[in-house]
Order: sequence, then structure tokens, then C-alpha cells
Amino acid sequence: MLLTSDELRLERVRELIASGETLSSTDACSIFSTLAEMGGEPAGSQVTRRVVPSNENPLAVNVQICEAGWYTSLQLMSPQQKLPEPLPIEQVTQAAQAAHERAG
Repeated sequence: MLLTSDELRLERVRELIASGETLSSTDACSIFSTLAEMGGEPAGSQVTRRVVPSNENPLAVNVQICEAGWYTSLQLMSPQQKLPEPLPIEQVTQAAQAAHERAG
């Protein structure tokens, strides 16, 4: 059975994680980027933005950043009701980026 390029990349990530070896911060962010790309982000992405569970039923906005060996995740959510329109994706992104810069 031939594997697609995404399946090969995912297998490489799985093997790297399963090896139990300590990952460098560069490797960890490379894995993040690979998984982000497989999730639909452009190649080399260091940031992901997701509406959870969906744009039709937005209960949360999640932004994740992996850059220079630092990982940041920020989520704004409303467990009781949909988030207001327009969705605050840019505001959550800016807050995540500010937190990421302060941590690094």
C-alpha cells in the first residue's frame, strides 16, 4: 500500500514522538507547523485559528502559536451560548500574539 505525502509526513511525526527522545524546540515547532498545514493552514504556518465547534455554532475561538521554540494557546469561549457576530478572531489572535511575545 502506497502512502500519500501527508500520510508519510504524519508517520514521520508519529515516529518522532513515539521514539521518546527529547525534542528540540525547533523540532517541536516543526511538528506543530506540519500538523497545522495538514489541518488546512498554509505551508510553514506558525499560527492556527479555529472556531469551535464550527462557524455555524461558534462557542469558542482558539488561537495557537508555535514560534522560536515557544508554544502559546489562547481560547475565548462561551459554554452557554454562541459567540457574538462578528466573531472576535482578530482580537483573540492579537491577544495570543501579545502573550506569546511576553513569554519569549
